[in-house]
Amino acid sequence: MTELLLVRHGESTWNAAGRMQGQTVSPELTERGRRQAVEAGAQLLARGAERLLTSDLVRARQTAAIIGTTLRLEPEIDLLLRERHYGTWQGSDSAEAIRATRSLPEHERVPGGESLLDVRQRWATLLAALRGVRGPVVVVTHGDLIVEAAGVPLPQNGSVLRLTLNQSTGALTPTNCSSPLPGVSVSRTG
Repeated sequence: MTELLLVRHGESTWNAAGRMQGQTVSPELTERGRRQAVEAGAQLLARGAERLLTSDLVRARQTAAIIGTTLRLEPEIDLLLRERHYGTWQGSDSAEAIRATRSLPEHERVPGGESLLDVRQRWATLLAALRGVRGPVVVVTHGDLIVEAAGVPLPQNGSVLRLTLNQSTGALTPTNCSSPLPGVSVSRTG
């Protein structure tokens, strides 16, 4: 079993403005987002993390850098940890974009972007790469990826979710639950 510690990046300027970020590279952390990253790092300190993975998008990299300083770990960038690509909806009002994209079937891509199945496949590819890796592993990523990976409601910025990866089956289990999340494993293809 490998413990995965999923961290949603701290609040960004676009989170604060209510704009859909998707894979837009540039939104940076707000002061509140930096404080959230410091708090997440403090929460993670006692976990004894072996690795720190992060999305390459600025808001996640900044969060990971702050956490990395606390944990004395160098963040490793992994493109599989990117947020869902919201295509033509990126930069628009978040609530409007979410309403529009939630009505799409999970296999249908957002115009110019990704489907939910695309996001799940990226996560499955990452989990396959993590099988056999020593943990705990801190994973700084984005809200939609955490929702799709763990089957949880959208987490708050800077929050930490603890999961256990079963090395044999690839199933994920929230640390405080006794049964694997349905349909979430490295064998999932959509």
